[in-house]
Amino acid sequence: METEDNVIFKSVIIACIAGLVMISLMTLTGANDAGFTELYFLDYEKAHTIDAVTFRYGITNHEGKEIEYDICFLINDNILRNRKTIIKDNETFIEEYTLPLDTNTSAIHKIIIDVQYLNDNRKIHFFTTGVS
Repeated sequence: METEDNVIFKSVIIACIAGLVMISLMTLTGANDAGFTELYFLDYEKAHTIDAVTFRYGITNHEGKEIEYDICFLINDNILRNRKTIIKDNETFIEEYTLPLDTNTSAIHKIIIDVQYLNDNRKIHFFTTGVS
């Protein structure tokens, strides 16, 4: 008859072997291929005027390959500009941009950057008010 310590030891060995088999299968089938993209503002709090806002944003590609990004700039859900850029893997694209503010329609403006890539979509935004 086996001692309790031997049973625990054998159970731990079997669990470790099962874990190694699972990790090997996941590696071979590509289940760990999870790239991502970072999208962020760098200085959206930068001083702005009553009729324009200037900000910088960044996109960092961690997808594992070169990616084309479709970038859309919106204010209050109205498209102001579209652009495309290609970013190599592990590189960052940074751009400073000035958007005009329509002070006749709203005192508060929602600034949105909408990025589409690889059948995916990411959005970031901030709110600003006209200042004199």
